[in-house]
Amino acid sequence: VNRGFELEYLNPIIFYRSTEQFIGSPDNALLGFQFKWNFLKRFQVYGQGLIDDFNWRNRVNGSGYWGNKLALQAGAKYIDAFSIKRLDLQMEINSVRPYTYAHFNPSSNYTHYRQYLAHPMGANFREIAMIARYQPVPRLGLMGLFCLVQKGTDVGGINYGGNLFLTNMTHLQDYGNKLLQGNPLKVVTLTGKLTYQILKLNAFAEVEARFRKENAVTSISAMATLRMNIAYKPVKF
Repeated sequence: VNRGFELEYLNPIIFYRSTEQFIGSPDNALLGFQFKWNFLKRFQVYGQGLIDDFNWRNRVNGSGYWGNKLALQAGAKYIDAFSIKRLDLQMEINSVRPYTYAHFNPSSNYTHYRQYLAHPMGANFREIAMIARYQPVPRLGLMGLFCLVQKGTDVGGINYGGNLFLTNMTHLQDYGNKLLQGNPLKVVTLTGKLTYQILKLNAFAEVEARFRKENAVTSISAMATLRMNIAYKPVKF
């Protein structure tokens, strides 16, 4: 519904959610937090979390309430691991409950141009990733990645909570929902990459090989790329 321009949002000192509640706004909102701690010069732990529509009182009626939507991330980094210069290790765990990032109105879900904004797997999944990076000589870098993802997917036209483009009003059940419910999907990825920096410019020549196993189906791929002024982000899936 087009409600026109709302003058309440022009208030320079605004408690945003209070204003939305006052004018009966149907907008979707999420509450998030994050932290990072560097210690002993070589270590870092980090994490973030998200809460959406969480209702603690519903726990007295039963566990696994569909509307208690949570997403959590925890990770750690070890710089110059084992006293080896320029060897960095990282491990990260992600977990997102069913129906998180979805909304009763699919146009208000946490997506953009049909792409998930928070994580490529959407919701109803858990993931563990381990990354090793090493620079043996200047301008030459090596990277290895292991990633394991488990997800519950929809089957038989039932909304198990992993597809954000479905209205969450079609949830499986009010109580008894659990992580990874639905048809099991397991994806294992192994990636190795060699990078060479060209003439100290912000340009990199790269060779990458990847092994991927999705349930019982395996694939192997390789590629060579030239990257300039673009940060590299490992592709886990």
